[in-house]
Amino acid sequence: MLLAILLTVIGLLLVSVTHYLGLGLLSRYYIKCGSDMNLIQSVNALVVIFILHVVEALYFTAIYWVAHQWLELGEFTSGFRDIFRDYFYFSLVSMTTLGLSEFNPVGHLKVITALQSLLGFMMLTWSATFYFKALSKNN
Repeated sequence: MLLAILLTVIGLLLVSVTHYLGLGLLSRYYIKCGSDMNLIQSVNALVVIFILHVVEALYFTAIYWVAHQWLELGEFTSGFRDIFRDYFYFSLVSMTTLGLSEFNPVGHLKVITALQSLLGFMMLTWSATFYFKALSKNN
């Protein structure tokens, strides 16, 4: 279990730094513009935030693959195929805290999944707060 927690801490650090840097760049861009966000800027901000979340889910896609294939920390129930698509799908539904999947983790992969869901909730909240603050400057 310690190995699963260590992998998750590595993911947490990668996600946190990526999120901080990404939102920081967005913030500096809008401060530099010095004006209210128009429609194009607000859509651009959403696209950048979306890309940040996809990249962060990719980090955990790699973590699941390493934990499952190399470290053998657990399995997935039937319906899971050992392909990128299933690892990425599972990471996305875990990161968004939906948890909707036809397969589930077994063993120590459960710990990684639970902690990724908590981290995902925090990152989504951080993004929503950032976006709301950026838009509220328009009023």
